[in-house]
Amino acid sequence: MRNGIAGIDHVIVGVRDLERARLGWTRLGFTLSPRGRHLGQATANYCIMFAHDYLELLGIVGNDAETHRLGAFLKRR
Repeated sequence: MRNGIAGIDHVIVGVRDLERARLGWTRLGFTLSPRGRHLGQATANYCIMFAHDYLELLGIVGNDAETHRLGAFLKRR
C-alpha cells in the first residue's frame, strides 16, 4: 500500500493527575522532559522521548477541566 501509515508520531496517555503520573513513570525508569504547557488550553504534558517517537503524558492543569475534551474523557474512564 503506497499511501499507508508509515509510523506513529507519538502516543498520548491521558492522566487525571499529571504530577502523580510523572512520579510513577519516573519510578519505572523513564526520563521525562520538563513539563510543557499548551498555550490557550488547560493542559500540560511531560514527554518520554525515544529515537523515532515519544509518549506524551497529558493532563489538565487549568480551571476549565469540565469544558475540556480530555476532562470529559477522563471522567468517563
